[in-house]
Amino acid sequence: MASRSGSKKKYGSTRGENAGGRDGLIGERKPAEGTEVSSQAAKALQQGDGLYRQLVESSADFIYVINRDFRVGYLNRSGAVALGMSPEDATGKHLNELFPIDTAEKMIKALSWVFESGRPRSYVMTHHFFSGDFYIHVSLNPIFDSDGKVGSVVGVSRDINDLKKTEVALQESEERLRLCSATARFGTFDWNIVCDRHIWSPETYEIYGVPLGTPLTLGFIKSFIYPGDERDDVLSTGLDPAGFGEYTMEYRIRRAPNGEVRWVYVKSHVFFAGEGVERRAVRILGAIQDITERKQAEEALKDSEDKYRSIVEQSSDGILLVDGKGWILDMNRAEEMITGCTREDWIGRPLLDMLFHTMPGEKKTGETYAQTEAAMSVAYHTGFAPWIDRVMEIDILRPDGARRTIQMVTFPIRTSKGTIFGSIIRDITDRKTTEDKLKAAKAQSELYLDLMGHDINNLHQIALGYLELARGMPPGEEQARFLDTPVEVLQRSAQLIQNVRKLQKLHEGVVQAQDVDVCQVLVDIQREFGAIPHKPVTLNINGHGPCLVRANELLHDVFSNLVSNAVKHTGDKSNITVYLDVIQDNGTRYCRVAVEDDGPGIPDDFKATIFNRTLKGTKKAKGMGLGLYLVKSLVDSYCGRVWVEDRVQGDHMKGARFVVMLPSVIQ
Repeated sequence: MASRSGSKKKYGSTRGENAGGRDGLIGERKPAEGTEVSSQAAKALQQGDGLYRQLVESSADFIYVINRDFRVGYLNRSGAVALGMSPEDATGKHLNELFPIDTAEKMIKALSWVFESGRPRSYVMTHHFFSGDFYIHVSLNPIFDSDGKVGSVVGVSRDINDLKKTEVALQESEERLRLCSATARFGTFDWNIVCDRHIWSPETYEIYGVPLGTPLTLGFIKSFIYPGDERDDVLSTGLDPAGFGEYTMEYRIRRAPNGEVRWVYVKSHVFFAGEGVERRAVRILGAIQDITERKQAEEALKDSEDKYRSIVEQSSDGILLVDGKGWILDMNRAEEMITGCTREDWIGRPLLDMLFHTMPGEKKTGETYAQTEAAMSVAYHTGFAPWIDRVMEIDILRPDGARRTIQMVTFPIRTSKGTIFGSIIRDITDRKTTEDKLKAAKAQSELYLDLMGHDINNLHQIALGYLELARGMPPGEEQARFLDTPVEVLQRSAQLIQNVRKLQKLHEGVVQAQDVDVCQVLVDIQREFGAIPHKPVTLNINGHGPCLVRANELLHDVFSNLVSNAVKHTGDKSNITVYLDVIQDNGTRYCRVAVEDDGPGIPDDFKATIFNRTLKGTKKAKGMGLGLYLVKSLVDSYCGRVWVEDRVQGDHMKGARFVVMLPSVIQ
């Protein structure tokens, strides 16, 4: 309550609300429990009784006396505190001086009625405080003078704001519950089992399709239950004396009037009386909801999931699902067949472990694991990664040792519960093998065309040129020299054709693999080239005995071509040395052969391409023959390595060294 001076203690400005009462007052009421107190207060004030005055002064209610001229005749301490002044300051003041004009007018109107009628009055007013709306219960009682007239009115005002708030909150809660029940078709029921009395809410009548107010009996209600669902009905299950009181169930009913089948959800509480064998259900309270649409949606979802599962299981592509933390949720049969990883072993485990499990040995390192883990962590937290929504080709190693190449695409799936990830894999090993064969066949055809159109044709043109010159010469040494050169050229052409046939054998796999002694092959090579004048071929096997490798009869051509090249490209004089060593490299035993010369050497920019036959569009590709290309092809087929380096490191002008490393049979 605020005084006109603006002091704020209990009230602020006041406004009346007409809610069924009169004169803007809320709720015309009978004399409240404060009436007796008010009479006692009046008596105390009239008689000056000390005990009653002490009672009035100590009351938390605002107790006051108003004279016929609407001035304050008395105000207790609580009322004075609410006005923000002392009782002495308030006494004698007109109501217009103490309250805002609208509040004063409403109070004067209510007091006038008591003065005129001589009867008490009780009502509730809404007061607007600076902090919000508050409710005050006001009780007015007449005080009669010796002539029997109302000389003054004693009033008692009580703060009922908390009570009113609770009442309003309860009303709002009940209204929300009613609206929710109506919106969700959520009904309630109450069955007094002892007297078989049933009470349904309007929503329950609607769920069953029964007109509101229809008499309800147990037999009538149970007639709606779908045949076969009786065992799930609370009306039957809840009566079990051994029951625990709380029931939640779903069953079908046949809704009136046409018997339409509907699903209902029921949650109920059963009350029991008695103990032991005397224990009986006496009352059931519960709620019921029509869930037909939900059940239909569940059935549709189940059908959809069954179709999805069927499609996924029939797919020849592997399909895998992973949750947002990287744990495997599901995989289909094709995923099992492609990767060799079973559902039983891997569902519920981290995808990272499965990837590492199928990773080829040469890639399976701690560094690779850490890098993969970091990349996957970023994807799970952000939904983005360089490999998301991209088609990738990956080599895997199945548990049975089979090496396969798969094509994989990974993509995020947004769900109501967050993001999960799906991946689809396809075994492309056979396709890659076919592609490689096609590429090899294409390369071979281009190689043969290049040989026929360039190398062999050039050799034949050279031979024809020398023969034409020799034909016009008289017999003698000069003519003989011009005849010897075409013979050498044609021999080179024949050797080229022989190399082509060897390559064909290699690619067609008609040459059988066998254990070959590298030492013996090198001895044969040294014997074959050892008689060339001014170009001695020295063999140094460093005391090694037989050095067996898995190769075939064409291994001789590897070293024959290397020594032959050294002889041809080192000028008039040179020293050619062949070394043999047995070394260990990354845990593997190798036979290493080095063929070195002290000729002009090979420039650095040519070292990386010297073993390639088809350098398209370059002059260096022409006239190279097949020697080094054949060497590279054969060494690759033996799972070995071949390269060229400077004989003297950093100075290619002092000769070249060709190195061949072949895995030893004996490890």
